[in-house]
Amino acid sequence: MEKDCIRLTSEEKERLIEFKKSDKFLKAYKQIKEEIGLEERKKLYFRLKVLFCLFLLVKFFPLGIYLSFFAFIIFMTYAVLKEEKKSSLVDTYALGILNSILQILDPNAEICVKGDFVLNEYIKVVPDSYYYALGWMFKYNDDRCLKVCDLRAWHEVKNSEHDTNPREVTDFRGLLYGLILPHSYAGQLRVVPTKKSKFLKKEIQGRYLEALEGERKIDVEDVLHNENYNIYCTDEVSARKFLNPSVLAWFDQQISKQGLSLYLKENKLFISVYQDHYLFQVPYTQKMLDAWSIEKAALSLKELNQEIRDTVGIFYQLSM
Repeated sequence: MEKDCIRLTSEEKERLIEFKKSDKFLKAYKQIKEEIGLEERKKLYFRLKVLFCLFLLVKFFPLGIYLSFFAFIIFMTYAVLKEEKKSSLVDTYALGILNSILQILDPNAEICVKGDFVLNEYIKVVPDSYYYALGWMFKYNDDRCLKVCDLRAWHEVKNSEHDTNPREVTDFRGLLYGLILPHSYAGQLRVVPTKKSKFLKKEIQGRYLEALEGERKIDVEDVLHNENYNIYCTDEVSARKFLNPSVLAWFDQQISKQGLSLYLKENKLFISVYQDHYLFQVPYTQKMLDAWSIEKAALSLKELNQEIRDTVGIFYQLSM
């Protein structure tokens, strides 16, 4: 479905208007405004402190070097001592406002603070890395137990053995899908994306895991699929049963996403998709909040829901 075709229904608009008038929304919105105002005041005060230190430096040079240094230390120490609890802007927006909007669009769905995927399962559907961080999760509570969450995986690179400030290298940033299929398959199956190396034009699969213990690499009759994915499985008969022509055609449609990967363990299905943005955007500045509206947020959520359903729709339609 094209995004241009997605509209809010009359019933959804009415319920959004009701929610906008509710105490829950008004309280959350007020808290967000206050937190944004507090953060912007902190930024302003910091700039003023820097300017004051520069004034001391120039006005009383060379003594100003010491004066500005001690003034900066005092300012920073005071800021630490007076530091309030960490801003809960994201929590307030997601749980106080966005979750209610999502449930207007899909009554069974809910937003959770953090994904509940198990590490030793989802690491097989993303590039091999050292650090993994699950983010916010949308739980749809439907007959496939569909859930989607933000995921980032990265490792660190040191310039030398004694480097105390290693550089972070992101291996994956995107969405992690999980759902339960109505039928179970023997063994496990992994499908990972490949690409051609720039100079030798050799097929590579980046940091995605090679064949694991008990796995073997297989090809299918779909040439396009073989050119863009590597398939690893522990039970070839079961794997080929799952990878029917419709599923292979679905994979071919995902090639443009440059990074879709799949892992199937019995009846548990995991899919990862590269994405350069998170599930939702938080209005963290006054300018963003001024441009925000409950209708825009609802429409954005509806578009996201449709995108998620389009991605995994085949696993609802097929009699596996």
